[in-house]
Amino acid sequence: VGGSVSETFAKVPHQVRQWSFDNIFSYDELAEWDKRLRRIITEADRDASDLSYVVEHKIDGLKLIIEYEKGRLTRTSTRGNGRGGENVTHTGQTISSLPHILPYPIGLICVGGVWLSDTEFKRINAQRKKVGEALFANPRNAAAGSLRQLDPEVAAKRNLSLTVYDIDWLENVPKNFTKPTTQWDELDFLTKLGLPTNPQSKLCQTIEQVQTYYESWVEK
Repeated sequence: VGGSVSETFAKVPHQVRQWSFDNIFSYDELAEWDKRLRRIITEADRDASDLSYVVEHKIDGLKLIIEYEKGRLTRTSTRGNGRGGENVTHTGQTISSLPHILPYPIGLICVGGVWLSDTEFKRINAQRKKVGEALFANPRNAAAGSLRQLDPEVAAKRNLSLTVYDIDWLENVPKNFTKPTTQWDELDFLTKLGLPTNPQSKLCQTIEQVQTYYESWVEK
């Protein structure tokens, strides 16, 4: 799945290839996915018996690649076509929950989803309606449009939110930290760095636990 890169913004080649998520629509597909993973692991001469899963919400927003050098925020960019995206540092750095300086001088490329809360979405559309501007169709479009503004002040006024969920690259890990080796470790590491992660993430030991947790959130 790819996306176009606008000529309006500077192009950014991604150091790590960016992918999109797969979908499933039933428990049978989930169980089949689990079987396929175990088969792949076994064929690679690895033990699949201790396979566990991290369950997180899929953020319905715009994917953001965030880069730090020596603990300082240097760039944020869109996914684009996966190999390269758009430099949106001027708007990305207006997200209040995104730290500009980390507590440790590390090198880091992490990935998150930029989104707009329902409250902010309604507030923005009410203001746009008042001045006769076209309304945003949904919060995702509003978030994407805000991040891809030329004027960072416009983005800042829209109170974008961010949820970080992955590490693509890491160097100079502090001595008092263990380098993450699992997704659960990554979320813990990102949280300790002060990056916004999903507090409802859960570690599941079986695919049945994954389904149970999913069903609990469907009701919510």
